[in-house]
Amino acid sequence: MKLALARTVLALAAASPLGAPVAAQVDCLPQGVTVTVSPDPAPQGALVEVTIDNQSDQLFVLPSSCLYASVREEDCDGALVQVPLCLAVLVPIPPGGSHTNVWAQTDTTGNLVAPGVYAFDLALPVDCCPTVTVTGGCAGPPQPYGDGGAGTGGFAPILDAEGGLPLIGNAAFGERILFGVGGAPAALLLGAGETSLGFDWGTLLVDPFLPVFVFPAVLGGTPGQSGAGSALIPLPIPNDPGLVGIQVATQAIVLDAGSSGGFSHTQGVRFTICQ
Repeated sequence: MKLALARTVLALAAASPLGAPVAAQVDCLPQGVTVTVSPDPAPQGALVEVTIDNQSDQLFVLPSSCLYASVREEDCDGALVQVPLCLAVLVPIPPGGSHTNVWAQTDTTGNLVAPGVYAFDLALPVDCCPTVTVTGGCAGPPQPYGDGGAGTGGFAPILDAEGGLPLIGNAAFGERILFGVGGAPAALLLGAGETSLGFDWGTLLVDPFLPVFVFPAVLGGTPGQSGAGSALIPLPIPNDPGLVGIQVATQAIVLDAGSSGGFSHTQGVRFTICQ
């Protein structure tokens, strides 16, 4: 059940502006002909596909086997990064057809490029320059942000990640609520973005205007005892490369009569799903 829930929330996060890499389309050719760069953003080291699609009713012909003549930094006037090996042959693309070139994120020396923006100088008589943003392959371990709100006994609960890095296929990944009031109901919020919204009970750190999923829990420990409550929330990550690059924001809220607003809460924890 937890795995199914995790799949659902991660899919929702992927659909948000802060979600997983998607294709970036550029309309700079005759009507019905488009160039797409995918994925964008692209995790460092991932293969980047540059594809031309012909959805017109006319035959389109590429002047060589390469869709782009060079890869450059920032834009098509930037520093040269790589020149692909092209065959001097005409490549016809019939209506409904497509042609794809792949960039392995390497420079002229074969070394992997650093994170940044890279442009594809199309080998076509058009004035447009599709780009891709290369991100770090993994943002590292989960990081805290914001502040917690205290409850019974002056204890502010803490949220901590467990089970290693948030890697695809890591079934052991999860988050633990610590130092809440013993036996209290709680909820882990997992969403697609961060915020800082003040309420009478504390500060909400997961953006409610982006996709959010709620994982209910009951803290262990002696009921009513301050700082004694804890609970592990399993968040297994599916082995799906399409999830790489998804940014996730989490926070736990605890029902706590010892808090002025009726709830205590943890700080936020952010992480990026990695390869």
